[in-house]
Amino acid sequence: MSGRPGMTGELREQALPLHELSDTDCKVVRVLCQERSGVKTRELAVRCGLVMNEVRWACGRLKARGLVSESKRQIKQVFGDKTARKIVSVWAVTEQGRDLAAELLR
Repeated sequence: MSGRPGMTGELREQALPLHELSDTDCKVVRVLCQERSGVKTRELAVRCGLVMNEVRWACGRLKARGLVSESKRQIKQVFGDKTARKIVSVWAVTEQGRDLAAELLR
């Protein structure tokens, strides 16, 4: 078992009920519901008003519960006259996540 909660199979089986999400998790789901396409982790952190690690942990917990999905995209970054390739996570809400957000907004 790794020392990282939210990343193990054991935690997925023992996941809390959906109504017991943290404020951070709810904030991330609400922001993702407002977007039609995926949002990069950095953009998500800015829109939620959180730091990157908070967003990463929240997205990991939400992914384990099936509320968000993650896709990896390769982007090019320009450094002076050179470019480098970087892989970034792009997050999108699932149908289950949209249903939860609708419940939370009631």
